[in-house]
Amino acid sequence: MYEVLHRQEGAHDDGIWSVGWARGVSDGIEHIVTGSLDDTVKAWKWDDHRLDLRYIFEGHALGVVSVDVDSSGSIAASNSLDSHIRLWDLVSGNQYEVLHRQEGAHDDGIWSVGWARGVSDGIEHIVTGSLDDTVKAWKWDDHRLDLRYIFEGHALGVVSVDVDSSGSIAASNSLDSHIRLWDLVSGNQVQSIDAGPVNAWTVTFSPDSKMIATGSHSGKIILYSVGSGEKSEQSLDSTGKFTLSIAFRPDGQQIASGAIDGMIKLFDIETGKMLTTLEGHAMPIRSLTFSPDCRHLITASDDCHIKIYDVPTGELISTLSGHGSWVLNVDFSADNKHFASASSDKTVKIWDVETRDCVQTFDHHTDQVWGVKYNSNGSRLVSVSDDHSIIIYNCPL
Repeated sequence: MYEVLHRQEGAHDDGIWSVGWARGVSDGIEHIVTGSLDDTVKAWKWDDHRLDLRYIFEGHALGVVSVDVDSSGSIAASNSLDSHIRLWDLVSGNQYEVLHRQEGAHDDGIWSVGWARGVSDGIEHIVTGSLDDTVKAWKWDDHRLDLRYIFEGHALGVVSVDVDSSGSIAASNSLDSHIRLWDLVSGNQVQSIDAGPVNAWTVTFSPDSKMIATGSHSGKIILYSVGSGEKSEQSLDSTGKFTLSIAFRPDGQQIASGAIDGMIKLFDIETGKMLTTLEGHAMPIRSLTFSPDCRHLITASDDCHIKIYDVPTGELISTLSGHGSWVLNVDFSADNKHFASASSDKTVKIWDVETRDCVQTFDHHTDQVWGVKYNSNGSRLVSVSDDHSIIIYNCPL
């Protein structure tokens, strides 16, 4: 017969507007998820007439009006009057959240960031480049960020940094038109390369870390040997305008460039030939990132849009809107499912590649956000800003 099995009084501090229920495929737990006007989402375990609170998920700034649980019973979604949708891991209880904020990390705006785990020492290095003319190397260890090295030598602001695949060498380039390589183990400078007048806006390592590439005002992509610092005889000519952004495909076969005129070019690295031109943006391309499986290319532009392209076909898959101003940087997570974006609207957003939805917005910076970078497994994300701060976030896997 129909009967009441259980009544949970005071389950939330305000009205409960939504509920979801699903059995976990992996753990068999019966999860009941509730969303309330008290701004929280709660996950409860139902077991033999007993309801136990497992997790309280916080992060919404206004009342939660809808929740749902996916078919696997492992992920809950919530949306709120704050206009944000959030995803919650019901297995680990992990959620998108700020883990650490480093105020006054530099004396001026921070325009670029890199993150890599050292193969030889296991150290998680975060490298930042700033308009204060310095590069800094930080050690990230269990919610703590410690400054290891301050690299000096650039005469003008540092606008781009990258870390090689071994996590032992950092590259920086500056408005002084010099590229410098830094040893993250010893703290010494190992190379200084004169890129020529206004010829260095972005710098990135090749996947095998043997070369670095930088864009030029003429539209060419210039390649340099990491070992010798010598300029390669081969340059990739986009026959376009100032190259603002560069990304190597993870398998090392192609390189993508984004120009100030909104054009995107794909090149074959071995032959140096331009393969295709991708159109769609109306303003400068600030950043590009390939998915780890090489299927997708994400682009960010001053037109406030993010675009997703299919790499094999060159087809434009989707245009994403959500930022209120220039999109300055994008980076793919190792899971191939998510990517992060940074904008001059002062926010960082996390996007789901398949659904095209923004699943998280961080609004903790007080000025435009120039850079975002995931760690090696996608469980952490770092952002840097003109507000001189570094923020590190937890990202549920």
